[in-house]
Amino acid sequence: MSAAVTISSWSAKQSLARSAQVVVGDVASNIWTQPLRLESTPVPEQIGLVDVDRLRNIAAGLRALDYQFGGGYCRDAVGAQVRWAQQLLTCKQEDAVKRVLHIALADLHNLAGWTSFDVGLDISAKEHFVRALEQAKHAQEPSLMAKALYCLGRLHLHHHLLPEALKFFQLGQIAAQESGSELAVALLCANEAWTYGLLGDEGQVLKSAGRAEDEFSRAHESKAPTWMTFFTRADLNACIAMAKASLPQAPPRHRQAAIAGFHLSLSMRAEHMARSRAFELTALARLHLMDGDFDHGSAVGHLAVDAAQQVRSSRVLDRLTPLLTEAQRHRHHADVLCLQERIATLREV
Repeated sequence: MSAAVTISSWSAKQSLARSAQVVVGDVASNIWTQPLRLESTPVPEQIGLVDVDRLRNIAAGLRALDYQFGGGYCRDAVGAQVRWAQQLLTCKQEDAVKRVLHIALADLHNLAGWTSFDVGLDISAKEHFVRALEQAKHAQEPSLMAKALYCLGRLHLHHHLLPEALKFFQLGQIAAQESGSELAVALLCANEAWTYGLLGDEGQVLKSAGRAEDEFSRAHESKAPTWMTFFTRADLNACIAMAKASLPQAPPRHRQAAIAGFHLSLSMRAEHMARSRAFELTALARLHLMDGDFDHGSAVGHLAVDAAQQVRSSRVLDRLTPLLTEAQRHRHHADVLCLQERIATLREV
């Protein structure tokens, strides 16, 4: 156990003098933004499964915050939890505990990477995803390796590093297939389809999307590992819709299929799923504007901005860029012009 800094007679007198100054004098508010002393919480000498279960529960709570409010609201808390939790590796523990601890740490590193990615801290995100991959490999948990590779793929996809993103998704498929998790395979195939859409490969989009649908239909959520259950039917529909919408000069049938896919995914989203709703509403609004449906497109676009304002996520702001570009092409329409101004204002804040 690490030694904590104890209060000395001198420090007690110093604190008392400061407290008296606050009570009877002025408060020096100019120092409030300065960081306090950073000390790590001592870890126990020995841990068991109950300690790992607590770590999982904490991660679940932090993941829920990220999902509802975006990484900007919880990224530092996740990072602090990771820094403390990885010290548990130095504690005495049975072999059975060691494996589940590595799994819990891999899952927590994935969350730390995702919240970092969500606020634009890409280097930190990459480091956490790679650490998650290493921990999952050490624990011999291939479905968790697939999750880390999916995260790395999405990081590169967001920045249009498409060949690299595709390779990460393909590596993830190898791990997913090894794990025997149909849900993991569906996740990787759906994101592979999205990447092929941006690459303009219609045939591979349909092939990967078809396999994603097939694998998902055979998946049993009750048998899926907890780190994969985030990928729901709504996410599958949205991902395939993004794949078809991303095809350059997509034929009308693909654009209409994408619109239908987004409508279906949005119908499955609760109001608190603001980040996912923002992504899907943004893509849907752009498609309507591209079709010349300015009234509907601007109305959906305003809903996208409303959702974006509920979260702290640079990814959401980045994904508004194509909608803003499309809106600028139709500024003659009053509602579209208003939408353009709202997006521009939000991105400047």
